[in-house]
Amino acid sequence: MKAMILAAGLAERMRPLTDHCPKALLPVGGKPIVQWQLLWLRKHGIREVVISLFHCGEQIEAHVGDGSRWGMAVDYLRETELLPTGDAIWAVGPALGDEFVVAYGDILTDLDLTGLLRFHASREDGPHATLALVRSDHPWDSGQVLVGEGGQVTRFAEKAGRDGVFTDWVLAGTLVLPQAALAGRDGSVGDIGRDLLPRLVQGRLPCYGWHSPERTRRCHVGSIEGLARAQAEWPPAGGR
Repeated sequence: MKAMILAAGLAERMRPLTDHCPKALLPVGGKPIVQWQLLWLRKHGIREVVISLFHCGEQIEAHVGDGSRWGMAVDYLRETELLPTGDAIWAVGPALGDEFVVAYGDILTDLDLTGLLRFHASREDGPHATLALVRSDHPWDSGQVLVGEGGQVTRFAEKAGRDGVFTDWVLAGTLVLPQAALAGRDGSVGDIGRDLLPRLVQGRLPCYGWHSPERTRRCHVGSIEGLARAQAEWPPAGGR
């Protein structure tokens, strides 16, 4: 299976650190964020990766290259204008295969991707999506996910605010998508959280939620405060 890392964002909440540096290259635990992500994917058997680029994207490409120094094959989507995350995936299209992993470019995690893929493969009702879920003590600023009988997602809300909390399980920033989730959209997929996932949950395709183990570590490096927390907490003990 292949993976796509979404690393094209402007990282405006992290200025001035990102004025002349992409968020994916900010250092945490002695390595850039994107390098941790590639090592995590490789650990779980994924060797082929596409990285979306926009803001200072040439710096990411210069650091990662073709990925061969980590035993991987890395290619790039070089966005000429900043695309919604779903449209970026659509732009890569069938090159990702019939189904593929999507990883948000500002998440550091030791999530058991092998376990997620095993759960995904165990669902036998045709093309379907699977979302990795983690517990959060601030679910209002993430994508909340409610799972019903059989593991199927029954409700999804992206950044619903403090008054809109209905669960503490949120999207971990990792999901498995089939090409069928993009079919017929003609490029107008929109944002994953605001557009694509709500459509799937409303019945376009089956969508499942996989509850990651409580020990799962996840650092969202989406702000200067988040970066400071990640630099204090990452990597987990024994993770170097």
